[in-house]
Order: sequence, then C-alpha cells, then structure tokens
Amino acid sequence: MGTTATGTFRTDGLEEQPFYGGRGARLSRTRLVRTFHGEIVGTSEANLIMTSAGREAPAHSGLERFQGAVNGRTGTFVLQHAMIGPFGEQPRTELRIVPDTGTGELVGIRGSAFINGDDTGGELTFVLDYELD
Repeated sequence: MGTTATGTFRTDGLEEQPFYGGRGARLSRTRLVRTFHGEIVGTSEANLIMTSAGREAPAHSGLERFQGAVNGRTGTFVLQHAMIGPFGEQPRTELRIVPDTGTGELVGIRGSAFINGDDTGGELTFVLDYELD
C-alpha cells in the first residue's frame, strides 16, 4: 500500500536556450529551479527539453532532482518528466521516480507523481504517490 504526499511549488528560476525554431516546432533546453511547500518541502532543479508546436501541442521531457523532505523524511531523489498538451484541456505532467536514486531517509523510494496544470497565484499542485522499503 502506497503513501501520498501533496504540496505546491513555485518556479523560482527559469533559463531557456532555444536550439530550433523552424517549421513544425520550437525546441529549447530549459533549466527550472523550484521551491516546494506542504507535505513535500524542499528545492529541485529540472533540466528539460521543451517544444511548442503551436498553442495546442506543448510537450516536454527531462529529469528533475529533488532535495528536501517528503512527509518528514529527508533526502534526495530524481524524477523523470513526460508531458504532452493540449492546452484545450488542463495540462498535466506525469512523473516517475527513477529507481535507486533515493538518498538519506528516502533510500528505496519508488512511485509516481503528477503536476496539476491549474495555476493558482503562480503555484502549481504536486502530488506524489510513493512507497519506501
């Protein structure tokens, strides 16, 4: 049986480096720095490849390293991102914890998460469903 931790995060830093802007899609390497609050407390750095093929088909993939606490247990772990639009519906990013990346009290963490695309005052909802050995 798994455990759920819910929090919010704010993106504190964003660096975007476009590397293709021709027909069909705009591609960029994007670095995000985030701060988490709630049952998930800490910071993260994400390095993503992002595309926008018009307003209807945003997508990104990449990795994010979290450092902090989940329900009071401290450590780090890595998340793998996968998001495909469309914006006509509520955007939702699916994430998976990369196996064997947990440290500290989060050694053995496994599971998945999602980011709710409903922007409320600059913060997004983050829900983590996980298990620990």
